[in-house]
Amino acid sequence: MKSEFIAMVTHELRAPIAAVEQQLTVILNKMAGEVTEKQEQLLSRAKERTKGLLDLIKDLLDLSKIEAGKMVQYKEPLPLQEVVQRVVDLMKVEADNKKIDLQFSAPSKISLINADRNSMEGIFTNLISNAIKYTPEGGKVWVKLAEEGGFVKATVSDTGIGLKKEDLPRIFDKFYRVKTTQTRQIVGTGLGLSIVKSIVDAHLGSITVDSEEGGGTTFTVLLPKESSSTIYRPAEPDSHA
Repeated sequence: MKSEFIAMVTHELRAPIAAVEQQLTVILNKMAGEVTEKQEQLLSRAKERTKGLLDLIKDLLDLSKIEAGKMVQYKEPLPLQEVVQRVVDLMKVEADNKKIDLQFSAPSKISLINADRNSMEGIFTNLISNAIKYTPEGGKVWVKLAEEGGFVKATVSDTGIGLKKEDLPRIFDKFYRVKTTQTRQIVGTGLGLSIVKSIVDAHLGSITVDSEEGGGTTFTVLLPKESSSTIYRPAEPDSHA
């Protein structure tokens, strides 16, 4: 009943809050007339808070799906390289805005995994977005794929602010957020990494974190290879194009 109630309330909240965000965007883009510098500052702050609410709603909906066993809907043989490349491409603008060097590397041939595509996109959207958020301007974020035993291994590393040792054991707990002077201004729900771990667990994989305060962070995800051990090879460019 609790999960159904959360799902119902958050679903009903999402549409009106999204509409408010869209209208704020219209005003900020001066499509409804000129705004003063002070008005722009206030409206930008309101839009940021509204986006934070939408992120919370999305995370609560994902959490209710996980608790209902409906988060991972359809597993198929999947090329993780293709999924991660799509997420990296989408994150490029966010990285460029902070002058962060976002890189992705993978071997030319890699085994498929048996996974839900949307869930995999969710995992890497969260990890890469976090890396960008917690890395100061001018830093670096790099994503790598490799094979390790019976697993496809993905690492997301950054040159960001890092984590204290005492925070590491709780980093995947629901609603847990690291609180420092550096993170106070960063909007977040404290649910993202908990959701990521639940998705990885549902795929019989594992996720670990290695971090040092002031020395960056690396998340490592291991996902079982697809049972037939099919190898993924990126399509060759069309020589007649």
